[in-house]
Amino acid sequence: MNTPPPSLGLPIVYLVDDEDVVRDALAWLLRSRRLLSEGFASAEAFEAMLDAKSPAALAEWPVAP
Repeated sequence: MNTPPPSLGLPIVYLVDDEDVVRDALAWLLRSRRLLSEGFASAEAFEAMLDAKSPAALAEWPVAP
């Protein structure tokens, strides 16, 4: 999946599923509703993305989904 533009002021929906077809279908649905998404094949990949974020970026992370 393509990585969305860094910051357009819009929330990003993170999709975590081990099936490409599921992530692709959900990403398409979200795009059709003009929402940004980023897909991850595993929880580990999602957590690695979080670990790579700077402390300042994590401070802005929402408390609740």
